[in-house]
Amino acid sequence: MRLPQHSTRWNWSSSPGCHGEITPGEDVVDDILTCSQGDLAQLVQCALMAVTDWRDLRTAADDIRSDRNR
Repeated sequence: MRLPQHSTRWNWSSSPGCHGEITPGEDVVDDILTCSQGDLAQLVQCALMAVTDWRDLRTAADDIRSDRNR
């Protein structure tokens, strides 16, 4: 089986605290894991969101965290 190639380049430089780094910062990883909620397919989508627009990921993670604290 051949997997499709995605045109997005993995670059964490737009994420907070990740400028020039090869890996995302701890906050970004925490947001990815929070939003994926244990689902592998969701984890991949969240990782892509972290690369393309980390602010959307941060907002989604904050919403999930605030719902847990209610």
